[in-house]
Amino acid sequence: MRMPVVGGSERMNAHSPSDARALLHEPHERILRRAGRLLEQNKQLVALNAIATAVNQSLDVNRTLPLALDQVLRLLELDAGIILLRDFPSDAFRLLAHRGLQATTLAPLQHVGPQDAVLSRVLSQRTSVIGEPMEGVIGRLLRREGFRFHALIPLKSKGNILGVFVLAHRRPREWDADAHQFLDSVGNIIGVALENASLYREVSNLLEATREQAERLHHSEQQLRAIIESAADAVAILQQGRFRYCNTSGLKMLGYSAEEITARDFLDLVRDDYRELVRTQYLLRKPGEPSTPHDVVLIGKDGRHIFVNINACAIEYEGQPSLLVIARDVSEAKALREQILQSEKMAALGQLISGVAHELNNPLAIIIGYSELMRVEPDLPPALASGLNAIYEAALRARRIVQNLLTFARPKQHARSLVKINDLIEGTLALRAYHLRVNNIEVIKEFDPNLPPIPADGSQLQQVLLNLIINAEQAMLEAHGRGRLTIRTQCLSPSESRAHSRQGSESWIRIAIADDGPGIPEAIIHRIFEPFFTTKPVGQGTGLGLSISHSIVQEHGGRLYVRSRPGQGATFIVELPIDQDDAGHVEPAPTLPPPSSSARSLLLVEDEPALLDLIKKLVEAEGHHTDTASDGFQALEKLRHRTYDLILCDLKMPGLSGQEVYEEIAEKWPEMRERMIFLTGDLVDPRTRAFLDRIQRPVIEKPFQVEDLVRVLREHLG
Repeated sequence: MRMPVVGGSERMNAHSPSDARALLHEPHERILRRAGRLLEQNKQLVALNAIATAVNQSLDVNRTLPLALDQVLRLLELDAGIILLRDFPSDAFRLLAHRGLQATTLAPLQHVGPQDAVLSRVLSQRTSVIGEPMEGVIGRLLRREGFRFHALIPLKSKGNILGVFVLAHRRPREWDADAHQFLDSVGNIIGVALENASLYREVSNLLEATREQAERLHHSEQQLRAIIESAADAVAILQQGRFRYCNTSGLKMLGYSAEEITARDFLDLVRDDYRELVRTQYLLRKPGEPSTPHDVVLIGKDGRHIFVNINACAIEYEGQPSLLVIARDVSEAKALREQILQSEKMAALGQLISGVAHELNNPLAIIIGYSELMRVEPDLPPALASGLNAIYEAALRARRIVQNLLTFARPKQHARSLVKINDLIEGTLALRAYHLRVNNIEVIKEFDPNLPPIPADGSQLQQVLLNLIINAEQAMLEAHGRGRLTIRTQCLSPSESRAHSRQGSESWIRIAIADDGPGIPEAIIHRIFEPFFTTKPVGQGTGLGLSISHSIVQEHGGRLYVRSRPGQGATFIVELPIDQDDAGHVEPAPTLPPPSSSARSLLLVEDEPALLDLIKKLVEAEGHHTDTASDGFQALEKLRHRTYDLILCDLKMPGLSGQEVYEEIAEKWPEMRERMIFLTGDLVDPRTRAFLDRIQRPVIEKPFQVEDLVRVLREHLG
């Protein structure tokens, strides 16, 4: 397990949107490396989150710290560990928990002075120490137990070392350059948990003292306030469910002043779907009843939804029964989890679409191919010709739908090419055609037919269009169960465009997507492009769609904005610059090369019998000789006895895949590998794309038309 790399918020923020844009211009290999780095860091963030979850389950360190030790040993795959807590009056360290060591050997660790060689090094360096066991009580014990490696993690909070994690392994370990920072992050998380536990105990003790020692009430209250005011977490005291006190961190989190929040009902600040939980788990609890932490959502003064982890206990404050509430803002951690979950969902969707497309592409290729062959037959009865044309057009429509799905699901390479905006919108609408139709949403298209192509990432822009169309669709359905969606495109001069101040373009393309929904309230319209802002119920939106769309349009040098009035619908406008060098460029229609002057021999490898038969007919119609194989093993057997001028090979086959066939040919008959052409209906699979990028051989994408296959044959046999 490759683990220690990341520590602290600086690392978490290391990949900003500007870094993401920089990735677009890097070589493919470097993108892969950095993408791997991002995934590795995500794993480490998840690991730190797991440790944080373990130590925050309870304020009882005797229970949570052993759990944290188990998590650390499991995540780092180490053999043993020791937790030593510092006793500040004596400055000595005492054993709290251990794993992987014999209890009979641990007596010397019940009380270890700070002058011990191991502890003194940690106290002086104030950072993690990695290496061979050294001298002192701890070092001798580890060596005697047969450990050859140790890592010492100081448990720090607010500059104080509260304890030490001693981790050991029986075999030497190699750690990368970021090991210290990762271990320090672990120590900081646990140190904060220790500090919070200490704070909780102090608060409880001080409040109890106010009941027992009335004469020290004022002094104790001042101590309590100083401790709470210095806490990073929000701390509040409630009486009869209303705020009696809130510390500085809590006021800053919620956006209120002390005067505004005093006497305010706590439940008013809790989102509706969490109020019953807060009421039953905390507000109605009797003194002495244990409580457990819960994640809830609070609503700030400005309407922000704040995800917090809270815990509470019943106390007596100023002679009245009260509730002490401690809340930690976990919005960033939750947002990160949501982002990871969304990425995993998109990856799973891509795999699902890939599998469905692969199953559809073979029969579609057969339908398209045979209907094309039958349509050119002479003396076809008109009724039969009409039916064949209908079959052919329906198959092409199904092909376009599959291709649009694959375009959306395919992992984005951020490669820019000339894109026709009107065609891109048509393709995106095709993805939502069924939903729009059954939801009674009328689509009105007002396209400028003279739009020039622009250099853009079609996949990214399709994601923007799809987000805007789905949002409009949902808004109209919620408002009146049906609707009218109007999409307009037009060319703008700089003076006509709100984005005219951008340099490098004299003209712009504007895409306006208008709905007749309820519109957007003025109170939130300025926040709709903020990450994780959403008005949808829990579980129905992450708040990332418009934020990501806004970033994509900006990366294309354009602008995304909205015009809306409550009750009059909303219009989202995308403006993209036109590159004058490309504006008048029209790709010439490709001409079909002339047929080969001589007959050639081809080996056709395809596991679908009907598709293999179709390809055989098309190749032989070109005047060539064919030999067929229904799987990779048959293909290799035929190649042992003769050579071919060209090999057409399916990539995904049972038994031996096309890639494995290629590797065998490259090893045994290297001259033949340059004669291979592959057929595939699955370019979503990253392994397939990586293989094709590596070998740089032609690919015929299923489902193909007759002309597609004939063109490739003539280009390579002419």
